[in-house]
Amino acid sequence: MLDHITVTVADFKRSKAFYAGALAPLGYSVGYEWETGAGFSSGEGIPDFWIKEGERTAPVHIAFQAFNDAHVHFPTWA
Repeated sequence: MLDHITVTVADFKRSKAFYAGALAPLGYSVGYEWETGAGFSSGEGIPDFWIKEGERTAPVHIAFQAFNDAHVHFPTWA
């Protein structure tokens, strides 16, 4: 079982906006932030999904569980 994960992103501001929009329907919001990173939380304790700006790494696949199809409809994918 995972407790939390950090993803390194090339453009923090753009990535933060993307994840904030994509994760909002699942109840996530920024729970902690600093100049080049942020932690997203579903409101239950400390953030469990983190992003930080840095050197681009290999692609990673992450899946979030949604309650129904309406929660994953996000028509403005960056």
